Amino acid sequence: MAEIAADTIFKTAPRAGRMSFEAGETIYAGALVCIAAGTGLLTLCGVAATDFFVGIALNGGVITEDIRVDTSGVTLRHIDIASSVQTSVMKPVWPANGNPEDLSLSDPAGILAVGVVSRFHSGDDCDVMLFTPTEHLAQPT
Repeated sequence: MAEIAADTIFKTAPRAGRMSFEAGETIYAGALVCIAAGTGLLTLCGVAATDFFVGIALNGGVITEDIRVDTSGVTLRHIDIASSVQTSVMKPVWPANGNPEDLSLSDPAGILAVGVVSRFHSGDDCDVMLFTPTEHLAQPT
């Protein structure tokens, strides 16, 4: 290979922000989504321990459609986290499925956390800061 001898424009994509993935099943806007290890397609979280968390779906779609996903590690406001208390702040949360309202402080075997409680309001009302894909991958197993 030789050095670049003229201006060249390459297509680039940010590592975090917004990305599109091909759906492997029906996905609804607002769902927590993962990449299925077996297929490389977008799936709802909480299905398999080998799935890789990427973010929250910004639009819905069916199999083979492109789904835009916010991968920036957004904070979800006023999420119902059962059994949460003030000391739950900065504790990890795990998905039972694609519904953010079903996040839990209980660690299911083999599934990596998708974020942390970032603020406790009252009762079970919390804010949850989702991980970026890089932060998700960096967790110890």
